[in-house]
Amino acid sequence: MTTHELLELAALDALGLLDDDEREAFDRAFRAAAPALQAQVRREQTRIARDESLLPPVDPPIGLKARVLAAWREAVEAMSLRGRRAGRFMPLLLPSRGVTPIWRAAAVGCAAASIVLGFATVMMKQQFNELQSAKRDNAIADDLRLKFGATFERNLFDTNVQKIAFVPLAQDAPDFRGDAVLFLDKTKQIGELYCRQMPADGREFRLVVMDNKGNIVRNSAGEPASVLSFTCPVDGGSYVHKRIENQVNLQPGYGLALIAIDPQSEKATPVLRSL
Repeated sequence: MTTHELLELAALDALGLLDDDEREAFDRAFRAAAPALQAQVRREQTRIARDESLLPPVDPPIGLKARVLAAWREAVEAMSLRGRRAGRFMPLLLPSRGVTPIWRAAAVGCAAASIVLGFATVMMKQQFNELQSAKRDNAIADDLRLKFGATFERNLFDTNVQKIAFVPLAQDAPDFRGDAVLFLDKTKQIGELYCRQMPADGREFRLVVMDNKGNIVRNSAGEPASVLSFTCPVDGGSYVHKRIENQVNLQPGYGLALIAIDPQSEKATPVLRSL
């Protein structure tokens, strides 16, 4: 057998396309070949076996793993039965090619099972990440609802709701650390006030109107025109949510302020004002 014919049979053998007679002829020629030619044949078979371009570009169908393992078990049982009928044990290794058909079938089965399990693992990881993301989003939404009420998230993303942020008035209350934001429905002119880090020291807080000069607008009795008033709970809860039922009509240039009323002296100290 020529070198060219031996290499052709080696390629067909790597693909499992030789019948029994051709395989026996290939084995005899391979054993009779020089060591350098044998090494060349092994390299060629290894290259062909690793060529993934011959595989069809399809996803493994459902049930492929079970069918491959069933075919592998049938091949093992058939080889064992044939060995018993011949009255001899099948050698574990063939000198010419290194593995028996049993081991070759087992390798194919394991490779197919690995592909199926790998694909299943990727799908499971993707589903796990989706569940983790949904769980994280739900936890954030639940935390917002717990601290600020069920309408906070809707107000945050509603295009018809105007967000009015407040800044501290350090010149009047340098030690005050609270924050506030007002979500004002532009169509209904009603809003919801959210505050955090509010001190629970017994002071009453009032939301009042400020004119375009920064002065608090007062009513006919000389008291600040209050839009909303509240007192922080004594348990130290720093988050406050209050709904404004009456309409809030602000003239151009006017704003809002949050003032603190001292329960002893009844002195009103502005602590926050709107931007």
